[in-house]
Parts: sequence; C-alpha cells; structure tokens
Amino acid sequence: MATATAATDQIQSRLSSLPPPFSTSPETFELITQGAEALVYKTIFLSPSQPVALKIRPTKTWRHPTLDKRLTKQRITAEARVLVKCRKEGVPVPNVLGLDWEKGWTAVEWIEGKTVKQAIRERDLNKEDELVDLLGRIGRVVGKLHASGVIHGDLTTSNMMIRRAETEGGSGGLEGEIVLIDFGLASQAMQEEERAVDLYVLERAFGSTHPKEEGLFGKVLEAYEGTYKGARSTLRRLEDVRMRGRKKRLFCLAVYLLYSIAASFQLYFQRRAFKRAHGCESPPQYPLRDPFGLGFITKVIPAAKRQELLPYFDSLHQRFGKTFSYQPWFGRGVLFSVEPENVKYMSTTNFEDWGSRDARQEGVGELLGDGIFTTDGAFWAHSRALIRPQFDRAQVSEQVEPFESTTIKLIRKIPSDGQTVDLQKLFHKFTMDTSAKFLTGTSTNSLDDEQAEEAQKFMDAFDYAMEDAVWRVRLGKLYWFRPDRKAPAAIKYVRDYVRQWVDRAVAYRDSVAAATKDQESDDGAYIFINELAKQKEVDATRIHNETLNVLLAGRDTTAGVLSHMWYILARRPDVWEKLRAEVDALQGEPPTYVKLKEMRYMRNCIRETLRLYPSLPIIGKRAVKDTILPRGGGTQGDKPIFVPKGTNFTPSLWSLHRDKDVYGADAEDFRPERWTESLRPYWSYLPFGGGPRVCLGQQYAQSQAMYVTTRLMQHFDRIEPRDSEVLRHRLSPTLSVNGGNKIAFIA
Repeated sequence: MATATAATDQIQSRLSSLPPPFSTSPETFELITQGAEALVYKTIFLSPSQPVALKIRPTKTWRHPTLDKRLTKQRITAEARVLVKCRKEGVPVPNVLGLDWEKGWTAVEWIEGKTVKQAIRERDLNKEDELVDLLGRIGRVVGKLHASGVIHGDLTTSNMMIRRAETEGGSGGLEGEIVLIDFGLASQAMQEEERAVDLYVLERAFGSTHPKEEGLFGKVLEAYEGTYKGARSTLRRLEDVRMRGRKKRLFCLAVYLLYSIAASFQLYFQRRAFKRAHGCESPPQYPLRDPFGLGFITKVIPAAKRQELLPYFDSLHQRFGKTFSYQPWFGRGVLFSVEPENVKYMSTTNFEDWGSRDARQEGVGELLGDGIFTTDGAFWAHSRALIRPQFDRAQVSEQVEPFESTTIKLIRKIPSDGQTVDLQKLFHKFTMDTSAKFLTGTSTNSLDDEQAEEAQKFMDAFDYAMEDAVWRVRLGKLYWFRPDRKAPAAIKYVRDYVRQWVDRAVAYRDSVAAATKDQESDDGAYIFINELAKQKEVDATRIHNETLNVLLAGRDTTAGVLSHMWYILARRPDVWEKLRAEVDALQGEPPTYVKLKEMRYMRNCIRETLRLYPSLPIIGKRAVKDTILPRGGGTQGDKPIFVPKGTNFTPSLWSLHRDKDVYGADAEDFRPERWTESLRPYWSYLPFGGGPRVCLGQQYAQSQAMYVTTRLMQHFDRIEPRDSEVLRHRLSPTLSVNGGNKIAFIA
C-alpha cells in the first residue's frame, strides 16, 4: 500500500509541476491506461474544447537517475519524431501538441471513438461485409505506415481507433477512419525483416484477440499489398518469419512437455514424502464413472434444480462418512467434510493455506469485484481493517432505533384481516432498505409505493446476478456451455445503481465539509460509505466494491433468517406463545439494544433458526498450497488427509449443524430450549463462520432480526400458514424459502 501511495504522490507531484496550461487547468486528470512505461490521462489543452491525451513517463526509481533521464528523453523525442513524420506522409495518427522531456510528458490529439478491438467485439454478426471493409482499411493504413518508413512495434487492435466523421453521428458500426495510436515502441526503419515482424505481431495479436474472425485476416494483407509498393518482398519475408515462429513454438512446446514431465515426477516424490511425514492416509472416494466426473455432475444439477442440493449432500455424508473426496482424472478435486476439527483447522491453524478468492471470484467476482468477501491475503486484511470499525458494538447499538421507521413501513404492507401475504418478499425489501440506509444514508425505499418500481428493478437484477453466480460455481468451466445473455446486463444494472451512491460519497469526501464536519447525514445518522470514503488510500472503485460486498451480506442473509424463522412460527404455536410472553414484557414499547440483549428466548430462536437454516449453508475454500487436514483418512477416519494445492473444500453447514453426536437424536427438530441446556457446539455451529474471517456483521444481523420480529409480534396477535407443509429451499447462494413464505396475520 505504501508503494501505491508513493506512486500516486509522484504522479500528483508531476502533474502539479507541469507548465501552463496543465498546471492551471480546472479539469481533473482522468486516468485512461497505466502501462509499465507510461500513464495516459485525458485532459484539455489550451481551451476547454481541446481534449488531449497526456502521456506521462514516471521516474523509474530502480534505474540510475542519469540513465533514466536519458532514456526518457530518447523515447519521448523518438515517439514525437515518428508521429510528426507519419502526419507529414499522410498516415492517420494523433497530432503532437506539446512535450517536455525534462518533466517526462507528451500531449497528443485526443482521438474520440472506439478501439478496433471493442468495435469488432460489439459488431453485428450478420454484417460480415462491414468487417471485411474494416480489415481492408486496416491493411491500407499499415501499408501507408510502412511506406513512410515507420515501424509501429506494437500493432494490435487495441492500438487502433475508429474515428467517426462528425456528420455520421452515433458510435455504432465499423465505419470511420482508422487512426493508429501508442507509438511508444515505434521506430524509423527500412529493413524488410522489421516490416515483416510488424505484420507478424499484428497477425498473431489479431488471432488471439479475435479467434472467430481470424480466418478473415487475409483481407488485411490484400489491402496492404495494394497500398504499399514494396509489399511483395515484405510478404515473402513474412512467410519466413511465420516459419521461424512455428519452429520456435514447436521447440518451446517440446521443452514445455519435457519440463512438465520432469516437474510432475518431482511433485509426485515431494508429495509422497509430505504424506509420509504427516502420516496421511486417503479418505473415502466418491466412485467415478468416467474420467471427467460427469456422473457426479449429472447428480448435482438435477438435485439443484429440484431445490434439494443440501439434502443430497447430506445423503452423501450418510453414505461415505463425515469426510470424503471427489477427484476426477481431469478437473479440480473436491473435498467434502463435516468434521468440526477439520473446519477449525482450515479456519484457524492453517488459515494461510486456504483462500476464498479463486472460488468466490468464479461466482461473484464480476458482480462484487475485489472486496472483503472475494479476496485473500493483504488485500483482504486491508478490507477487513477498513470495515471492522463500521461494525463495532457502539455502531450496532446506534443502528437499532433507526430500524423503526422502516419496520413501520413493513407493518403497513401486511394486511391484518387474514389475507395471505408473502412475508419473505417483504423481508427482502425490508433488509434492502435498512442495509442501503446503513451503508449510504439513503434507503432504496422499496417499501414505498411511489419509489418501489425502481427499487424492485434493482433487486430483480441483483437476484438474477446472484442466481447466475451460483451456476458459475456449480458448473465451473462448463458454465460457458450455458450461455446467459441476461446476466451481464443484470450485473451492469446493479453496479450502475450502486455507482450513484459511490459518486455521492466521493463528492462528500472531496468537499470542504469533509475536512470540517463529522461523518454524519442530515439527520445525524451514521453512514458507512462516507466513513469508508474518508480513508485516504481508498479510491472510488474500492468503495464501489466494498459497498456491494457488504450489501450482499446485509440484505440476503438477514432476510433468509427471518423468512425461515417466521415459517416455523406459523406452524409452532408453542414457540409463538413463549416468544409472546417475552415480547409482552416490553408493554408495546420499541425494544432498545439493551432490551434485545435481555430477550434470551428470542435470541435462542434466532440461534436455532441459524443452526437448521444457515444463511450460507456451504463454505467455499480452495487450498492455495499443499496442506493437510487432521481427520478423515484411513479405515476409521481418524488419520490426517493430504490436500493437494487447488482442491476445493466445501464443508456443508447444513449437515454440520445436524450432527446428532453434538445436538442429540432430535438434531433435525426446531427446539430453542437446547441452547439453555449447557450446549457447547464450538466448531459444530458456524452460521457466521469462524477464525480470522468470522463475520463482522453478526451482531448487526441478529439485532435486526430480533427487532423486526419483536415489532411484528407487538402489532399482530396471531399468524397462520397459507402454503405447503413441505419446506424446500432456494440456494442462490444464500438460503431462502423456495416459493416464498405465505402467511396470514390477524391483529
């Protein structure tokens, strides 16, 4: 982090030291790209209507200062000379507007439009003639470039822009002038070899970036030959370059195969020694019917579609024991274990050997980005350090009373004359509103009729994106055989919706008030996102991602707990009456944080609900190095087991929390009283995880669930179930009642 801060300070110092007009420009410098040698910003030049690309070459601290200055000067002047020469010869390139090699910057004309790479990927697949025309224009531009005696050095579709004519309007299609950009590796040369290599780089880059269009690359060479007079000799040399490239690839492939074989033998003997040193033995194996493990997948997917995945995994544990593994010949191995000692060992003792990033990024990475739930190591530790203060006991206690206004809105949505209502849907709206209020100071107002439509669109998009994330995890690499064009749109809608909150927080931080006022909203309420924005090392992207990460936990997990508990309350009048007695002691007054702590039976009901129906019933971890777990191996299951790097470890809390050795013969039953009988489940009860990654928001979630339950019971005398007795569950990835929770309230 110190390195990143130092780099930022250096850039800011360099920007502030620029001569006019940059040093006096009121415009902010928008970072466009950041490469190994330079950073490119968008700003203005001389007038507000003159946008420019400002290329800055930061000082390389690892290089001798004299050498660094000399290289910077050489590269800046060489690039400028090439651009000037190209402009003179009629090659479409950006115009050089200014430079200073002492300060390390170059200002060139800003090219408005899309890169060729982006345009090809977004093109209409039914209009191949447009693509052929585009490739012809690329060939002609490269021909002009070589005819002028210039080699680009990095010809890719990312370094070509499509500049549309002002009269055309819009930004769609492939029409427009091709403009070559980024001449940092360019040189003036007359050798056939150099021109041929330039074309070869373009050919290889085009094939890897646009594999579906690779067969049409010949159109580029045809147009090149028709534009550049010396093209024939260059194309003959291109064949030689290709041949050398093939030979090099074959040689590299042979070396790679030999290296892989040698490395495999070395790894085998290393792992064998590791197993012997730790006394490891193999756990029971799920039988394979084919090398790819498709037999297992064909069992899992139907169970998931029937909303019976958790009972299916439980049946596997009944069949194979508390620990077993599934290891296809080709693909990633999976270890299933509900041994409390294994879960503890993974969560604490060898915590560093396990990661969440890879497994979670495969599912929710595109939606949530890099945040507290999707990262490991130093980044995760920094995220946790940023977020921990926001969930300290004082902040949680202050959040109880603000629940009241949203709870009243929830109560008004519930008919009191016995009409059926889907309580789960209302709970999701309630937790979305309260979470948004806590995080951003602004509710989504999904319980308000006037603003519910926009909030519902957001929640629908959020739900769709999370459902897609579940399928990404279940199918792994096979997910790409299940194309879903709606998912990217849903993810974009969610991130765009949250972006408005982020922009407000950044604006608040940058305002004068941020330096003089405490972090409070107009009504004095605490605001998570503003508090996060106060941290100097946190940029807008980080705020965006961390907010989404916490929003997921705050919305879905608490709503799931409430839905399951009220499903039970509608069918257990004995539990309802015991809770009623505890609630009546408040004499109709809204509970304070202190009063909630005194409501032991309600807290035990929450605990029992989380035991039977944990919000995240499956924990996903992946071994980041070869490691061990203490139990599960051998015929008795009491020996350590070896876990190879890359293995997924998926403890099922659903099964762990139903262990009859811990909870007794009635482990499947809802009985809150068990928590007053000296029950000490330790690592057999993990609704909020354990170890360094234990959930920071557990007090907030439990207080919220207890508060809304108390207020609902104060307003309604009794409830009745209005749906099937068969309880099925939806996993996406948090647990909810499949089909909703239909209940009737009577005041």
